Amino acid sequence: VAYRGVSVFTSLLPFLEQETLHSQWVFNDPMNNVNKGPASNSAVVLPIYVCPSDEISANPQPIPNRNWTYAIGSYGGNGGARSFFPSSSTADGVYHTTGEASEPKPFQRPVRLAEIIDGTSQTIHFGERSHTDRNYKSFTDQGWGDPLHSLGWWAASTSRRMVGHVTMSAYVPINYRLPFDFGQRANQNPPATSFAEFDKYSDMRVCAYGSNHPGGANFNFIDGSTRFLTSQTEQSVLVAISTRSGSELAADNVNAN
Repeated sequence: VAYRGVSVFTSLLPFLEQETLHSQWVFNDPMNNVNKGPASNSAVVLPIYVCPSDEISANPQPIPNRNWTYAIGSYGGNGGARSFFPSSSTADGVYHTTGEASEPKPFQRPVRLAEIIDGTSQTIHFGERSHTDRNYKSFTDQGWGDPLHSLGWWAASTSRRMVGHVTMSAYVPINYRLPFDFGQRANQNPPATSFAEFDKYSDMRVCAYGSNHPGGANFNFIDGSTRFLTSQTEQSVLVAISTRSGSELAADNVNAN
């Protein structure tokens, strides 16, 4: 994942019968992929990146007050123990920002296969994202946080926040939903009575793997296997299979179907 450019999903285009789109991609000036409105490279909806059960209100999504248009996807790369906010991320998964402006440390580099020492069958590659959360929507309806329907740009670029579009993490349980609505914000511990206080909860929701499938979500592992992990997967196990070099032996404990 690059800071202002190539996302993990862009690199996969030639393997998804999208050679033409890949050949048109402007790698040396990424903003030229997003600034042509509906004709932008980033506006191309790729069905393979969208789960039929996901609730995406409109796809692609125009960005207000900009000539940017982004197609939304239902999957994100493994960002480790925590993927968002960028300055608080752990960069211990498979994908994170890279280069001079990377976070949490500058000059981070891409992860090599040899660095996934926990094993390819015990490390998540991708996971599902759910765009459904009524409580969270009650906040974004008030202008607090980014609407979920606009999250998940597969061709994310433009700012440090883009990593939240293309990665998720084990910061919260699978299928985490905001446990309270806007009207209950003052009764929480910690409280969420201001936009700044709500940011803590917003970051948790942006990090969350999830789906609209009953009971869990689908994950792809580095070895190419696909597993359905249940919402009851222990948090310690989710962290173990999200970090690339923690030396945990978690594969036999994954609550999967």
